[in-house]
Amino acid sequence: MDSTSIWKLGYVLSNLEIRESFEVNSHTVALVPFDDPRLLKIQEVSKGAKKLLSGFRDEYGHSRNPSALIYRDDAPDKVKSVTAMVDFRNCIAMACILPGWGQMNFSQISSPSNPLWSDFFDLYPVVVGSQDTLIVINAALMVGSSDNAPFVGMPSPYIKQPSENFMVDLNLLHLLLSKWEERYIKPGTDNWDRRKLFRSLEMAYRALSPIKESRWTARFRFCIGSLG
Repeated sequence: MDSTSIWKLGYVLSNLEIRESFEVNSHTVALVPFDDPRLLKIQEVSKGAKKLLSGFRDEYGHSRNPSALIYRDDAPDKVKSVTAMVDFRNCIAMACILPGWGQMNFSQISSPSNPLWSDFFDLYPVVVGSQDTLIVINAALMVGSSDNAPFVGMPSPYIKQPSENFMVDLNLLHLLLSKWEERYIKPGTDNWDRRKLFRSLEMAYRALSPIKESRWTARFRFCIGSLG
């Protein structure tokens, strides 16, 4: 059997267009670009996935190629959970966002080459259900929607895509993903310390959202600026 056929679509990241995939060593879950062979195969066998992934347009009506979280159908049940997917996403987000703040020159205005805010990595609130139909998990998007209606999604219009070659802190990425595998793949390793780690990553992700400029965000920005 084609090894790509065992992969399933988890979530779409409508604000992020990447060129290379992010994966764990166990090859159970991955964040992949739009043209990844596994994602293309998913669209061949799932009309729902094809409808969702091909339906994104920008504010000018131009097609967008979102990234996606995918998982192996034979992965442990814990890997397929929303919690595991979000934790995996948070690991990647931190490894991409922090280098962007580290290279910022606060003395001049310039276009950042890295994602600086967590909304680049937000999960789009529409998923493919077990009946290969789209399930909307946002009440606002449910207005006027139906199984037979065409799907048109739009990324956040205020987000400017970063450079194709934005920096990734590979040491941090590998460390966090190894902790993710210890929690979700290796039996008996989901201890309190690891739960605290991923809870902290979730708090950091929320603090890095530009939608709600909180005291946590202000403190984070101050700390990063003082390091420069």
